[in-house]
Amino acid sequence: MRLLALVRTHNRAHLLPIVLDELLRYNRLGDTDCCISLAVDRPTSDVCKIIAKYSSRIFSVIEMPFPLVSSFGERFSEGLNLQLDDAERWDLNPDWLYLADDDRWFEPNRITEELPRALATPDVDLWYCRSLFMWDEPHLYNPSRYHHTPLISRYRPGDRFPLNRMISAPVSVHDDALIQRRTGCLGTPLLDYGSFTQPERDELYKTFAAAGKIDDYTAALLRPPSNGLLNFRDTHGDFKDLYSECVNAKA
Repeated sequence: MRLLALVRTHNRAHLLPIVLDELLRYNRLGDTDCCISLAVDRPTSDVCKIIAKYSSRIFSVIEMPFPLVSSFGERFSEGLNLQLDDAERWDLNPDWLYLADDDRWFEPNRITEELPRALATPDVDLWYCRSLFMWDEPHLYNPSRYHHTPLISRYRPGDRFPLNRMISAPVSVHDDALIQRRTGCLGTPLLDYGSFTQPERDELYKTFAAAGKIDDYTAALLRPPSNGLLNFRDTHGDFKDLYSECVNAKA
């Protein structure tokens, strides 16, 4: 099964290698063939160095002709459509799309078993994924921030992300899957480290506020967790802590 990972990156040089290494590792899971399309949005010099290091193993690197989020608003869908245009020009013909990012990855131990099964499931076209927002310590997460959305969708030629609403899959396969009840939920959580430290949370909130995105999801970046933080090991069992292995090791 060919999985096209639509990754976007801006300035998270400390997290991007973890994301790319994990996606490349998926090529060793059963018959999974993971291709990476990398959308580059105003990259820092450190991000550029990482892209150069991985360039031979990335299917395509596309420099975005506009900011994906700025004072002019969010243009994530437009950027994703440019990545799909590129994949179709090269006749990549994936079986699945995965809407990825440069700050999150599936818990490695669980996804190793679950991903091949999910991609081989014939009666699901849309896989919902739960994000856990890791907070201050690599094994702690904030349950007050909640994100559950379909990030893996079956590929349909010509299908595109809509520009009039924010969804995480191309519009036709998304809507058809909901109507036909061809959806599923992955048991493996996504570990999101994009709002890990207080300075990162402050900066992320300012970025979204400038783009006009102020809602409960973004406001939770600045609020103390209402019921405290949860320990991943207590709620989900043991896990492979790539953040400590990779980021803390370099500190």
